[in-house]
Formats: sequence, C-alpha cells, structure tokens
Amino acid sequence: MNLKNLLVLVILAFNLIIQGCGLGSSGGGEESKNTKGVEIGAHYYVWYPQNFTQGHLRSRLSPEQEPLLGHYSSNSPAVAAAHIKNASEYGIDFFTLDWWPSRPEQNEAIKNGFLNASNIADMKFCIFYETIDLGYDEELRTVVIDDAKKQKFVSDLKSIAKDYFSHPQYYKIDGKPVIFFYVTRALSGDFSSMFKEARFELQNMGYEVFFVGDEIYWISSHNSPDGPILNGEPDVGRIELFDSITAYNSYAPSYRHHSGYASTSSHLADTASLYERFKNFAPKARIIPGVLPGYNDRGHRLGIDNYAIARQYSKKENQGSLLREYLKQIAQPYMDNDLRMIVITSWNEWNEDTAIEPINPIAPGSGDDKSGAYTQGLEYGGTGFEALEEVRKFSDRFESN
Repeated sequence: MNLKNLLVLVILAFNLIIQGCGLGSSGGGEESKNTKGVEIGAHYYVWYPQNFTQGHLRSRLSPEQEPLLGHYSSNSPAVAAAHIKNASEYGIDFFTLDWWPSRPEQNEAIKNGFLNASNIADMKFCIFYETIDLGYDEELRTVVIDDAKKQKFVSDLKSIAKDYFSHPQYYKIDGKPVIFFYVTRALSGDFSSMFKEARFELQNMGYEVFFVGDEIYWISSHNSPDGPILNGEPDVGRIELFDSITAYNSYAPSYRHHSGYASTSSHLADTASLYERFKNFAPKARIIPGVLPGYNDRGHRLGIDNYAIARQYSKKENQGSLLREYLKQIAQPYMDNDLRMIVITSWNEWNEDTAIEPINPIAPGSGDDKSGAYTQGLEYGGTGFEALEEVRKFSDRFESN
C-alpha cells in the first residue's frame, strides 16, 4: 500500500470516528434538527395591513378583537421583532414566509420588515411559494402548467435563491435550502418538468434544494388523456417530485359534518385516516404534518357560507385545546422519524382565523354583529396565548426526552 492510499484510509477512519461520536454534520455543514428533538414551523403572512381591510372574524365580534399588536404593517421591523420574540419563546423554530408570483410589492415586505427585525438571529425562515398564483383555472379547479407558467416558476425560484438562500437565517435541511409550495395537489399539465428544470437551474447556481409539496388533502388533481381530473387518490408521481409532503390544512368546505367542536365530530379521526391513506399510497414520502388551531373564514367571505371549526376541542375547554389535540392525534404519530418536523397553519392568517399570534386578552364570547352568523355560536376570546401554550408544551415534551 502506497503512502497516498494509507493517508486516504486514515482520513476515512477519522471521519467515521467523528460521526460515531455524534460530532459530524448531517450534510452540507448544517444539522436538519435542533437538540430538542422536534422542529416546529408556522406559516407567516406579509400581506398586512391590506388583508385586515378585507375583513376577518375578530373584527366582526362584539366587542371587537384584534391582534396584540393591533392592525399592523408587515413592512415594520418592530412588528416582525415582536412576532419573532413571541414565537421563539413558545417553541417555534422557523417561519415560512408567504411569496406570491404576481405581488412583487407585497413580497418586498420580507426584506423591508422581517429581515430587518433586530432579533432576526432568533428565528429561521424559508419561502412559502404560492404556486396557485401561477394561474388557477376556476372551472377545471387546477393550475394547468404550460411552458409560460413553467418559465415563470423557474425564474421566480432563481430570484428567490439569489435574494434569500445566502441569508444566515435561511432554513436548511441537511444543508439544503427549503421551499414550501402551496396547493401543489392542484397542479396538472407539465408540472413534472417544471420542478425538474427548477432543480437543475438551482443546482447550476450551487444549491441543492429541499422541496416541500402541499399534497395531503381530500382531493387531488391528476393528468388524463381527456385533461385534468379530480379524485381522492394521491398522485404518487407528483409526490415523488418533492423531498417531503405536508398539508396546509385539512379543512374541506364540503365536509360540513366537521363543523363545530372536534370532540363531537369526525374531523380529527378523518384527518388521521387521510394521513394513513398517503402513507399507504406513498410509503417513501417524508411527512411534515400540518396542524390547525381552528378555522373560521366567515368574517372574510360570509357569502360562501363555509362552516367553522371551533378552537375549543370541546365546549368547556380553552381556546388552545383543538391545537392540543391536533398535536397529539396528528402531529406526533405522523411526523417523519428522521425529519421530526411539523408546521402550524398559521402564525397570522387572520382572514381564515387560523392564527396563533396572540390576541388582546378578552373574556370568551360568541356574540357578533349578525346574531351569530359569523361565529355560528362558537366562542372566541380567552387569554390570547392559549394556543401558544400548547405549542410550548409540545416542544418541551421532546426537549425533556
């Protein structure tokens, strides 16, 4: 054996010793998980104050409720700093920042506000790409990917990589920058080459990426010789384009039997069955469970008459109890054993009232300005931190193990 080969063997042995002692990295020089054993993300929106003016449940209540910070601007670094402080103190590790292909001015709030927060070092972030904004066909209920949409998508991702991937707080898994994609389950047409070309172009920029698809839902779009079709079967070919899959939420407008309190509906049991279906259809898929604290978009779009899901698991419990059950019944059993990640919908989506951002403390009540039309008799209020307390308990459980 010559000296060169001996040196190679020595280096390999040394690396194995380091990895065996737990000193090696998971690839790319970065760990995919922190020391507490679970990583918790939350979807974060930068469309304020505009979206406050579109109406939300809390503005319809009597007395009116609003976020602890009031009706704020996403362009404010001080607002972002307050969000980071509250979220990090209660166990949230990263935000997915909403990014729209057709809203460049809104996207600038990421740079103007969030990235200028004085405590940005306390929070990781990644981009949450609104794939549906490429052009949703209402009649077909899908986004049909053609060459123009593909080129727009690839161009957007290259721009995102240039603007954000090198930021020290950009969230990475195994050294790979993460991008979440919204409602990929609604894609049809040439989506396969779209994602493959995007990966290729990002590789040319020096980035191996980690794509998370929003695939876990009650219906999915599928290509067929006659055009897009919708059914309840997962599209395994599309799922395989992603490094992991998630569910933005498991709210289905047609499932009215999921309304009210989850303790007396089949909402959580059906959601668990949904996750089981995806595990069986795509056993190699790495799942990042998505969890909800409740749902009520009636303050934003009352005319659609969507039903509400209470934040209370049962009527006598607090406003964080549905999230507690989601964490126990969905997040813990279905998260991938290696990734050990979950994502919460949402930090601050007030139009659908899925926000866990603290509200001003107020006694719970069911009154609104349309005789219960907005609340459907459900109670809203409480301390404003009850959902976050459940996040902290979930986080602490893993840290103590």
